[in-house]
Amino acid sequence: MIKKIEDKEKELKKIKKNLKTKEQELEDKVKQKWESLTEEETKELLLEKFYGLIKEQLAKYLNAEKKELIKIFEKLWDKYSISLEQWKKE
Repeated sequence: MIKKIEDKEKELKKIKKNLKTKEQELEDKVKQKWESLTEEETKELLLEKFYGLIKEQLAKYLNAEKKELIKIFEKLWDKYSISLEQWKKE
């Protein structure tokens, strides 16, 4: 049992070391790419990011308005679902 635990701890250490190496490689690649960006590419990336945020917020507001309209029509349906003739019969 102790041998299995020791083996798993060794495996865990290897995995952590590998993860750290991969994270460092990724960080180096990101830094290298960031340094190689031109001003035009930087502007384009920022505009894409802002566009995405604006699009998300607009969709959020539109969905909220749609929900409000649906509530209004549901209330009207509830109010007028019974016809006048049915009311008279009752």
